[in-house]
Amino acid sequence: MFARSIPSVAIDGLHQKYFAADLPGANVRQDWYPAIWRPTPSGHVRSTRPTLTAAEKSFDVQRSEDKPDVRFDSIHPEFAAQYGNENRWANVIRLRDWGFENQIATTLPTEYRNPKFSPFQLGGEMFLATTEGFVMFPRFRDIPHYWKLPDGMSAIAAWLKTRAIEVRLSDAGRSTQQIIQTLGGFGGVRSIASAGVVKLLNEMSRKPITKSMQQQEFINRVNAAAKGDMWREGSAEALVKRNAVELGLELKCTKCSSWSWYSLKGLDYRVNCSLCLREFNFPVIDPTSSKSSRWAYRLIGPFALPDFASGGYAASLAIRFFSAVVGKNDSAVTWSSGQELTFPSGKKAEADFILWYQRRQTFGPDHQTEIVFGEAKSFGGDRSMRPSRAAREVSKGDVFKEADVERMKALAETFPGAVLVFATMKEAADLSIDEVARLRKLAEWGREYVRESRRTRAPVIVLTGTELFTGYSLRSAWKDKGGQHERLIAPGYVQLDQLKTLADLTQQLYLGMPPYHVWADAKWKARQARKSRATKPKR
Repeated sequence: MFARSIPSVAIDGLHQKYFAADLPGANVRQDWYPAIWRPTPSGHVRSTRPTLTAAEKSFDVQRSEDKPDVRFDSIHPEFAAQYGNENRWANVIRLRDWGFENQIATTLPTEYRNPKFSPFQLGGEMFLATTEGFVMFPRFRDIPHYWKLPDGMSAIAAWLKTRAIEVRLSDAGRSTQQIIQTLGGFGGVRSIASAGVVKLLNEMSRKPITKSMQQQEFINRVNAAAKGDMWREGSAEALVKRNAVELGLELKCTKCSSWSWYSLKGLDYRVNCSLCLREFNFPVIDPTSSKSSRWAYRLIGPFALPDFASGGYAASLAIRFFSAVVGKNDSAVTWSSGQELTFPSGKKAEADFILWYQRRQTFGPDHQTEIVFGEAKSFGGDRSMRPSRAAREVSKGDVFKEADVERMKALAETFPGAVLVFATMKEAADLSIDEVARLRKLAEWGREYVRESRRTRAPVIVLTGTELFTGYSLRSAWKDKGGQHERLIAPGYVQLDQLKTLADLTQQLYLGMPPYHVWADAKWKARQARKSRATKPKR
């Protein structure tokens, strides 16, 4: 393959002198260079751009929260001189987070055409975030690099500020962040990926005083909720070990007969009742009697917040869905929990989570990074699991209101091509007719193709309890669901980790929309019919 800078008349001579092999059929020559500005197809057959690699090096480092820095040496061709012109070679850095805590920003928006942002604090060095990796251009040989490895929340906030958008962590976002950190990343978040578990935790949080539950009852109910699911069989143990709950003792007050919970550190021969505030004696005569004492777990931290941890459960499960369910090892996700955004115009918006989602490739360049904004909701109002049509027409229990839809549309207008996610722990049968109509209207608007940017306005993904409570594999979950879910993923070519495909499928499942290609074909035919009527001569 010959570069564009080589004159065509010189190619024959260069090929014969330096490269031609004296074997029939051994020579394959390409005299033109592929246009690297063309977008890479997202389907199975991908054209790979040519790369010339002179050296490679990999290494492991331990990241400390107190000092999240990393030092590594640049690499260079052996024939390169110590000094010379700038941009003589490039270093391509690919980050992988093997800590399973999902904190480090390992992928960035691929804005290499107009680079304005780097979260690694590189000083004045040129930096490009590309589909090949993070590209730098060392000026000299043997120069070490010092990078600060930020978490996703810091990186995304810094990126938004480069667009003159002010950000503030919302209360719900703080709860989401604490849940994910307490559970040790998305492997731990799997322990609450069950409708029964989150309802149990919410039930405990609504208790007026203790927010606790007898130890064995708690274990039994969590195990019952996860029964038959190999991916969540250790949920109770994970919740205890990860400090979602704290072990203590419930004691019955001898003065007012109420029960109060006490931490192990708070036990003494005399304790104070949390209701009547009077002291009473610890039951030293018969401390194991269930009539006066019982071991119990109490919710602590964000898990003690009511209303499903202020919405933190739904947002945590939605972020986990993209990081550990559809993404798994084939995608990199940088995430931020809920942020309140203030635009330069003064207009405000809020996102329950923000993601940079990039599908990785084992061979060849990765895919473009997707910008994802999410709205996450819990179960909403109390309804039967299969409400009647009349009940569904009542919008009092709607979780996706008109204001939520308008707020997400405003984000899509500010960030053209961004993916919009509406996630709820409700099942599809619990979505009201009004909710479906609102989301469908936005999804149809988002399906429109923008010729200037060569992409749709905003793919809309709808996630229900079926997706948020998936143990491990979405394909398996949809297959077990049966019906239309199973039919849509039956073809082997369906790529659920491709967000546009996922948007198309969830719109068919939950919004009653036709497949995208059918919808687009109908619009094209309607447009052609209008043109034909407009140009038809009149008598």
